[in-house]
Order: sequence, then structure tokens, then C-alpha cells
Amino acid sequence: MDHCVMEVNIQRTRSFPSLLTGVPGPPTNLNIGMDYWNGHGNDERELKRQKRKQSNRESARRSRLHKQAECDELAQREDVLNGENASLRAEINKLKSQYEELLAENSSL
Repeated sequence: MDHCVMEVNIQRTRSFPSLLTGVPGPPTNLNIGMDYWNGHGNDERELKRQKRKQSNRESARRSRLHKQAECDELAQREDVLNGENASLRAEINKLKSQYEELLAENSSL
């Protein structure tokens, strides 16, 4: 056994003779004050937890509404852009046919 470990063991047996004799020492209550914290703090902690959960629900709801509004706005923009695209294609087709007519007229002159 290491010298330091032996020294610690010797000090423990001097401080706590019950370790050598096997006689139990005085009972220790490791739960001193726990009745206060268990009874008193639980209601407050539970209330805070409930408030936090409700706040998270409301935040999630706002986030979903915001996302839905963005999707609706994008759908409207898509409709507008599709309409513009269709009118531009129609104009391109009209200009192509005018070009073909003018080309034919020029070749006949």
C-alpha cells in the first residue's frame, strides 16, 4: 500500500473509532432541510415549468403563423410571376411572328 494511503487510513481510524470496532456511530440525517425544499419549492418550480411550457407553446404558434404567412405570400408572388411569364411569352411569340412577316416582306422587295 502507498505510504500516503496508509497515512490517510490511520487518520480515519483515529477520527472514527467505530471503523475499527464495527460499532455504528450516531445516525446521520442527510435529508436535513429537504422537507423545506421538497414541499416549498415544488409548487414554485412546477408553476415556472408550466409558464415556460405555455410560453413555448405560444412561441411555436407564432412561429407557425409566421411561416404560414410567408408561404401564402410566396404563393401569391408565384401566381403574379407566372402571369408575367405567360404575358412575356405571348409577347415574344407575337414579336417572332411580326419578325417572320417583315422578313418575308423584305425578301419580296
